[in-house]
Amino acid sequence: MHYPATLLPASCAVVPKFRGKWVSPPALDFAADLIGEYRFMMLTALPGSGKTRLMTRMFSELQANAYVCCWLRIPPQMQPPGAISRIIATSLVRGVIGDRSATAALLMGQGIDPGMILSVALNEVAAFDGAVVLFIDDIHHIDAHAPLQELQGADRSCP
Repeated sequence: MHYPATLLPASCAVVPKFRGKWVSPPALDFAADLIGEYRFMMLTALPGSGKTRLMTRMFSELQANAYVCCWLRIPPQMQPPGAISRIIATSLVRGVIGDRSATAALLMGQGIDPGMILSVALNEVAAFDGAVVLFIDDIHHIDAHAPLQELQGADRSCP
């Protein structure tokens, strides 16, 4: 199934690769344990401090422990209303629930409320047999408060 190219470029779903030696911080195991307890966890730090590298490491660790992991890098200038809800739903379709899901059908429609699309996606993920983790990188590309309110609303709609 092909989604509109403006929805989510394929490069946004690629987990970054790093070269060089990785020294596992003691907090890595602790952070991975926290993911199992919380539905929403935000990692914040100054630019260049290693957030993406830590998340890629967590991604690998969790995948090795039978979690289904999806990676989403927010593209620059993701400003249209509802854009963040749609790209999160698209990422979940690609990584977890598949092209035959209700969410995939909604994404192909025109004029459908993005909040409803995300809500349906989250409900389908909740029905998925297994643990799912969505890593969202470059969240600083989200402008102002409206998209962040979308994410907060999505967290409340989680089963």
